[in-house]
Amino acid sequence: MGPFTEDKWVVGHGHETFPLFFSDLQAGTALGSVQPNIEVFDTEEEAKARVLEIDPTYEFELPEEEEDDLIDLIE
Repeated sequence: MGPFTEDKWVVGHGHETFPLFFSDLQAGTALGSVQPNIEVFDTEEEAKARVLEIDPTYEFELPEEEEDDLIDLIE
């Protein structure tokens, strides 16, 4: 899917192992995914609303401890 000519927000859902995917895509990028359902939105607000329709318990921010673990892996 893509490349996109402007920034977009993407929601993927329905995969057995990875049930929900939420991300932004910058202009010029493309997307490949194992998700059977991919929805593209023009705004973050629209995408977040769709995520919450799919999973009302979805957390958009990583807990601080998980974020620190990811930073450690990168460094």
